[in-house]
Amino acid sequence: MDDLGWPSATLLLLGGPMAHAVYHTSVLTPGGPRWIDYGPPREVAAPAWLVMGSATFGSGPDGTPAIHCHAVLAGADGVFGGHLSPDLCVMGPGIVAHATSAPNGSFRVMRDEDTGFDLLTPTLTGFGRA
Repeated sequence: MDDLGWPSATLLLLGGPMAHAVYHTSVLTPGGPRWIDYGPPREVAAPAWLVMGSATFGSGPDGTPAIHCHAVLAGADGVFGGHLSPDLCVMGPGIVAHATSAPNGSFRVMRDEDTGFDLLTPTLTGFGRA
């Protein structure tokens, strides 16, 4: 999104092929540092298709790009939904993304003390200034 001058955005992803589709669902982790966590990665059998998704794009603690995406996927073995693995998923050609950004807003990965997760958190700069 740098070529648009957008450090952050929300994305609506609409249908298209995926070269590699991996997702996670939640699992309970009693006695762990959190009461819920990501389960193991699950691969969607080819041919994989992104039906629809919603994502938040921003910056990590070190300033590198960060993305969090939930989507519905379809493959040879069924239809699935969950958190897409940003390190393992590869989008194919033709996926359409509608992006929205705010001039004074951004998302930055920050620790959420209530959940114990590092989350893309909205931040405002210059709000209310003329």
